[in-house]
Amino acid sequence: MLRLPLLALTAAIGLHSTHPVQPATQPQPAAPAAPAAPPAAPAAPHAANAPAPALLPTQWHGTWRGKATNTPAGARPPMAFSMQLRIAPAETPDRLTWEITYESDAGGPAAKQVRPYELLAVDAAAGRFAIDEKNGIVIDAGLAGGRTLSSHFEVQNVMITASYRLEPAADQPATSPADRIVVELHTFLVDEPRTSGGGNTPPVKSWRLASVQRAELQRVP
Repeated sequence: MLRLPLLALTAAIGLHSTHPVQPATQPQPAAPAAPAAPPAAPAAPHAANAPAPALLPTQWHGTWRGKATNTPAGARPPMAFSMQLRIAPAETPDRLTWEITYESDAGGPAAKQVRPYELLAVDAAAGRFAIDEKNGIVIDAGLAGGRTLSSHFEVQNVMITASYRLEPAADQPATSPADRIVVELHTFLVDEPRTSGGGNTPPVKSWRLASVQRAELQRVP
């Protein structure tokens, strides 16, 4: 059985003005008529008609595939498997398909896992996204520099830091067009934290490493 960490990864404004009521005075000559008020500004469009938030840069889009390993802490041997990530427009404009497929090199009826996740734009301008696992689980994620998507979450007594990085070929400058996506998941055990510091230094908690999962995915047709 292939055992892998659980992944991942509005309002309308109304304005009105008031005119103060003047106190009663002695009769005065009639004042000239006030000019007609300018026509009211058109109402703001309903949120449903607002422009869709920008999603990931299009260089992320496509199908990416490659080999992956899950290496436990200590001397135990790593487990090898294949990974595929498919990123494409979804049915709604604020989402992308974020479909992950794992396949064990050992084969067998339980060797393949397909996870039909979606990436949701929360506030794309601020780099805020979320991975919707379509089962009630939604994981916050952040985009930095347009090329690194990261998330950090806790599930079933483990803490996972996941990152997806667009990278150029190894022999190319960092600003070159993306050639691959490097995926890393660092898993930590949360039941036995180390607590240190205190007194004149801030208290610090740290957690024991359980495993590191890494995949290097290349774009495929």
